[in-house]
Amino acid sequence: MGQANGAAVLADSSRGRNVKRGFGTNAPASSRQIAWRRSARFKAMGRAACLRFNALRRTGPKCEAIKRSDGQPCQNPPLANGSGRCRLHGGATPAGKKGWHVVQLPPVDTAKFERKLADVNQRARKLAKRLAAMTPEQRGRYDAWQRTHRPGPPGARSAARYMADQARAIREIIARPDAPSAHDAELAEIDAILAELKRQHAVAAEQPGTHHIGDIFE
Repeated sequence: MGQANGAAVLADSSRGRNVKRGFGTNAPASSRQIAWRRSARFKAMGRAACLRFNALRRTGPKCEAIKRSDGQPCQNPPLANGSGRCRLHGGATPAGKKGWHVVQLPPVDTAKFERKLADVNQRARKLAKRLAAMTPEQRGRYDAWQRTHRPGPPGARSAARYMADQARAIREIIARPDAPSAHDAELAEIDAILAELKRQHAVAAEQPGTHHIGDIFE
């Protein structure tokens, strides 16, 4: 019975209809599975699940990102990893102590580890080739960018940027020439008056018939 039904379903697919598959398998669905999917109870369960999901979307937490299309907050539910973002807005990106642009390797005893390690080595070879082809000016800009964009936790990157900004501001202040102030102008005027008085005193001391009573500046 099941084989006959499967053959009928495959025959329907040859006429342009979709093949109905079994649960968790690529084999054609049996007549019992097809009857269950068409039952009122199955449809009621699906409707209840959709209502629960829509209620969660309306009342539950939302993704904290802003959509670039219209500038409105994203309405997708966030991932359960505590990132506050959905999968479309970086919710699956490692955060916290793992940090930004830090390679995340799967367990060693898995096939995915070998693929990930091969990808990392391939990227490293490409980067080494690109660095070797850079001019000294390009390599200098690249190294400067790497110093200010080191991978790691966001707090460490923010602190590094703050310290770099402070150091740059201090260097600019030190290199800035001192502007003349009003106090400096007053001192220069006093020095000019004293110099003129000393000159007049020296001229008067050299004239005959004058009584020198001593240097007033002694």
